[in-house]
Amino acid sequence: MSIPRSHPQVRMMEVTHTVPAFECTYCDALTELADGHVESSGRLCCRDCHYSSSFGGWRDGTHLWCPRCRTAKPQGAFDHRPFVHYPVCRDCETAAAARAARRPPTVACAHCSGEFTPARSDARYCSTRCRVAAHRAHRAS
Repeated sequence: MSIPRSHPQVRMMEVTHTVPAFECTYCDALTELADGHVESSGRLCCRDCHYSSSFGGWRDGTHLWCPRCRTAKPQGAFDHRPFVHYPVCRDCETAAAARAARRPPTVACAHCSGEFTPARSDARYCSTRCRVAAHRAHRAS
């Protein structure tokens, strides 16, 4: 699993090309993101510090970073699916499914009264054309 670029410790560094990088929590070495490990605290450490015996052997690298809730969670909190580069934790997936279930299936447009499926829960108009026409009609009166 990869660490997403949305992690707060990540920034871009230029080697022969620009790659995402971070400073290790323990040794302050600038490390490419591909060589990083997430700890339970959410901090990133380099490969050397992760496997270092001076820190008492393996560090707690069994955590993954959830880009949606922006926290480190144990690997067991993620459903591993093929072809998903940055997995999202089960809590975030459940919350997204609940939001989708609460969304009304169809709504009447406030201008033309046509039925449409809103992209947002507070959408009032079926298109930009209806939104602009309603605004112009309101401004004229």
